[in-house]
Amino acid sequence: MIMMMINLLIISLFFFLCFNCELHNQSLHHHNNSIDYHLLWTIWKLRYHQYYRNQIDEINSFIVWKINIDQILLHNLYYDLQLKTYRKSINQYTVINWDDFYQNKKNQLNLLHHQKNRLLLVKEKYRSYNVTNSNNNHHHLPDIIDWRDNDTVTPVKTQEDCASSWAIASVEALEGQVKRKTGILTPLSSQQLIDCTGDHECVENPVTVAFDFIKQYGVESQEDYPFTGKVGNCTYSSSKSVTTLSSYIQVDDNEEELQKAVYDIGPIAVRITMTQEFLTYGFQLLTNPLGSWMRTVEESHTKTKQLSSAPRFAIGIVYLKSFKFLNILVNKIFLWLLQNI
Repeated sequence: MIMMMINLLIISLFFFLCFNCELHNQSLHHHNNSIDYHLLWTIWKLRYHQYYRNQIDEINSFIVWKINIDQILLHNLYYDLQLKTYRKSINQYTVINWDDFYQNKKNQLNLLHHQKNRLLLVKEKYRSYNVTNSNNNHHHLPDIIDWRDNDTVTPVKTQEDCASSWAIASVEALEGQVKRKTGILTPLSSQQLIDCTGDHECVENPVTVAFDFIKQYGVESQEDYPFTGKVGNCTYSSSKSVTTLSSYIQVDDNEEELQKAVYDIGPIAVRITMTQEFLTYGFQLLTNPLGSWMRTVEESHTKTKQLSSAPRFAIGIVYLKSFKFLNILVNKIFLWLLQNI
């Protein structure tokens, strides 16, 4: 009798699971049919100016794009149910396959590793002094620091296909200092740094290359020397130089020192570790399951698919005395406000 009941229970459970599987499949089928992916694909291409050389390239890109779209929709459902801390968004990177992107960037980083001596020579070309470390006294930080509130930060920029975030982050940090000193926010030329430093290649340089060059030669405004997204001939004119700098500080390699620097000095050029989440990030709190995203310039090798990103821009911090997620209360957490990530 007991065995019969167990068999009936197993059979009932089997039919229940099959029924739910069928409902799930029907739901997915209905969901896919309710979305006109090809229409959205056309709109997306127009919105982000995406063009393809041939039909095969476009078909392959569409397949990746559709997979990413479904992942974004599913993630945002979790977000709406308060199971995720941030919302994803469609953007120009929605067509990227992370594995391919990761391998491509990894190859670029390996190339830069082999060119390390060359980059150091470029760096030393403009160096004429020693960098000092921050040693400010500890003090209480306000709960919120956001330099956008004081109009100390220019709008978000994109580096296009040219690895130039080092130049963008450098001039943005200097823009903040100029604004604090003069009261005027003037966009500065990152293109000048791309054209006039290094070996005229779209490769990442240390931000110190930019700072040392500006210290010696100055920098023009973005209006006089606009960004093109590719390497060009250096057309810098000293008569158009907007500002220069006398010295700069390299902040000690820890987040506490960076927090104090953002408060005391202003917007800071930083380097962060990039993970897949950045490609589709929309808004709200982006958390890192692998630990801290902040890294020094020389990134250690890891087994996970994360990349030592080029310099970005810390424009503020938010201090939360408590933060609740999935009924877990986290006390005393700092959130970084980053631009151009």
